[in-house]
Amino acid sequence: MTRTILFDGACGFCKRTERLVRWLDWLGKVDAQDFVSNWPQLQTRYPQLDMDACLRDMHVIRSDGRIDRGFDGYRSLAWVVPVLWLVLPFIYVPPLHWLGSRVYRYVADHRRRACEIAPRS
Repeated sequence: MTRTILFDGACGFCKRTERLVRWLDWLGKVDAQDFVSNWPQLQTRYPQLDMDACLRDMHVIRSDGRIDRGFDGYRSLAWVVPVLWLVLPFIYVPPLHWLGSRVYRYVADHRRRACEIAPRS
């Protein structure tokens, strides 16, 4: 069971999130792909991907090809990143899913502002 996280390599906020996920991924179950730089290859492999949707929300591709977006992407990552196993029972509780989705949407909708002030590395 593996996951591929797609992130915007031109976004400092997204790159920091990707680095944190890789750092927490002690078992090496997460492959990180900069979808902006690798779009042709990713589009060929996953034709259901849409560039605008990828720019709007984080996408996590499961080993079976299913794609989770936004907060559901974080829930998907929690299944393969050991330190996140602690939160698994909680992130599936309906009120927390509702809240997590709202928080994710707010952060995602305002990340461009964070990207503009974040140092590019």
